[in-house]
Amino acid sequence: MSAKETIEEWFITYGKEIYNYLIYCVWSEDVDDLLQEVFLRAYRGYGSFKGDSHPKTWLYTIARRVIVDAKRKNKSSFTKLNLLKSALHDTPKTHRSPEQIYEYSKRYQLLMKHVNTLNKNQRDVVILRGIKEFSVKESAEILRWTEAKVSDTFHRALKHLKVKIEAEGREDFE
Repeated sequence: MSAKETIEEWFITYGKEIYNYLIYCVWSEDVDDLLQEVFLRAYRGYGSFKGDSHPKTWLYTIARRVIVDAKRKNKSSFTKLNLLKSALHDTPKTHRSPEQIYEYSKRYQLLMKHVNTLNKNQRDVVILRGIKEFSVKESAEILRWTEAKVSDTFHRALKHLKVKIEAEGREDFE
């Protein structure tokens, strides 16, 4: 299979996940451009992909670099998107009543409000481990950290989030 065909297959398989990751990280209207940049870099760097990690992990690593580069280039262009839109966009694909969707959205907004108060390292690991559900090993590869650092940072971030959420009187938050 050629590099072009492989990247196209990866785009079909992982494109939506990468897109959602970009939304979580940058809250920008330029996510489509960033997604295109991720797969363009993947195509250009395909020869350097050794296959010793999962393609999804490699793509997330590229996405993380694209985010850093984009933020450096134009810090002022990154604005918050509507949290409700994002919450509904990533709602599990089960049938939910309007009340359930509303409650999910409220809880998601609360969580994301507090995730955005975390430092960059904690936010990155919460997005990867808690929201995108990567394993410790996969998160370590993407972040280029040790597995111990991922676990420790994730644990500290969760403690911080729990304190913040409980301080708002939302002990019932799941």
